[in-house]
Amino acid sequence: MSSTDIAIPSANAAIAQSPFNDEHADVVLRSCDAVDFHVFKVVLSLASPFFKQMFSLTQPSSEGPAASDNAHVLSPAGETLPVIPFAEDSATIEYLLRLCYPIPDPPRPLDAIVAARYFEAAIKYELEEAALLLKETLRSFLVSEPLKVYIASCRLRLEEEAALAASTFYQNCPPKPIDVPTDPFSEMYIAALASYIPEMRMISAGCYYRLVDYVCTGRGDGPFCEPPAAPIAESSPVERVVKPPIPAALFEQCPADIVIKCSDGEVVKTHKTVLLLSSGAVIVQKVAEDQLHEGLPVVNLDEDGPTIKAMLRFCYHPSLCPEWATCTSVGILHDVWHASQKYNMLQVAKTVQARTVDSCSGAPVMAYFLAISNGWVSDATALIPKIVRQRIYCRYVEPMEFCSADALQHLWRLQRKYEESIVDIASRYGFDRYSFSVSTTSRPQPRLHQPKKLIHPIIETQLINMANEHLSESKKKNSSAIIMQDLVKRSNTLQNEINASLEKIMPDTNAPLVATVAQKPFNDEMADAVLRSSSDAVFFHVHRIILSVASPFFEQML
Repeated sequence: MSSTDIAIPSANAAIAQSPFNDEHADVVLRSCDAVDFHVFKVVLSLASPFFKQMFSLTQPSSEGPAASDNAHVLSPAGETLPVIPFAEDSATIEYLLRLCYPIPDPPRPLDAIVAARYFEAAIKYELEEAALLLKETLRSFLVSEPLKVYIASCRLRLEEEAALAASTFYQNCPPKPIDVPTDPFSEMYIAALASYIPEMRMISAGCYYRLVDYVCTGRGDGPFCEPPAAPIAESSPVERVVKPPIPAALFEQCPADIVIKCSDGEVVKTHKTVLLLSSGAVIVQKVAEDQLHEGLPVVNLDEDGPTIKAMLRFCYHPSLCPEWATCTSVGILHDVWHASQKYNMLQVAKTVQARTVDSCSGAPVMAYFLAISNGWVSDATALIPKIVRQRIYCRYVEPMEFCSADALQHLWRLQRKYEESIVDIASRYGFDRYSFSVSTTSRPQPRLHQPKKLIHPIIETQLINMANEHLSESKKKNSSAIIMQDLVKRSNTLQNEINASLEKIMPDTNAPLVATVAQKPFNDEMADAVLRSSSDAVFFHVHRIILSVASPFFEQML
């Protein structure tokens, strides 16, 4: 091997302390913070099937980047040692190595999140004994740090531990005051505030919602780590509506000249020109060699038939597919957007994005989380004032599973801030703080000036009740005109104050909504899979074939 292949530990790489600096070691593990651990293959092979398989290969592989200029180092004994880069930091690697080596075990981690990080790495590298010890360590934090244990359990899909953590936290929550009336909104806000810690951003909004819902209701029948078997609220985005892609009569006038074979075996005929005009050159370039269908060239795509047919609808002129206006399946639109992004059909993607949001106009919470999961920041931001002002209850929707808990907590926080500002206005005008449950239709509405837009429910109820009382008094005193004029003025003043309070809390609406995409080469527009880091919510656009070849784990998953 030439000298250019040997890196005598670089200035950026430090050597770990004893016993991981042995000059007789035969392999080097390099942490992400550039610390080299000189260790023995035999020890790691005995502790882990993962390492046993790795070291059985002719060339060392790694979980980290491919072999680079620093793929080898020169040991103090003059031996050339392979370097295996790891994604974990030096603290994690050292802790796991100490559990593997025949030396005293390291002290227990002092934080549940740290223990979870070690536990996650132990599972990743198939260190069975270390994983068992760290699982017990994680359980030991149930009483002192139940929320952190819940976070760690959700990340690692440990349903039993997540349920225990949720139950422990619920039991330690202060009882609800029995003499203070509340409504579901207030209870949800209080539970969300009590249940949130900064580390919650490491789990999905779905996991966070299930914890808050459990704290509110005390019902923990379903799983915490996984979504429920059936959505419990707004329509599911997986709903699918299948219709013909384009009228058959069109093919009689202009025969198809290309065929798309979908992942489910469905064959869809179309026109090359239409694809090219829709920026579908990427699809046309995928024509398979020596493969024909009824004499036409074939393109094999990874998407199913309903997705491809729906995407083609957006490529043809709307006059050819007028019935498309009746198709409002969020599931298909969502899949079409991803497919059009993948094939660089940006105008189609833009149109589908707008149609998807419009399809959810009656379900703004669904639209909000769907927008965040796809990185549509402007759409998500525009939906927040509607959700906040109309006091829409945030029930579970499936896209929560693909968003950080930050997005849900942010929405609840804004709703809470708006609620507090309304309560402040109500108290200054002498309205009753606790009038949530009074229906605005419990009394006939007076025939007088009504604001065009709904005032907050608390204020609106009080105004209607006040108007009824004034109308009753006016019959006795014959002074309805003056009273009505005063009521109208008061209503307008309240409306202006409410508008001002909403504008005051809106500037930071998009704080946690910006989706972070990794840098090159992990921002490839042609990628067919996205990996999302749980700790900092960064999206890595990657190729499934590369992951499958590099790892049996991904081969089975993908």
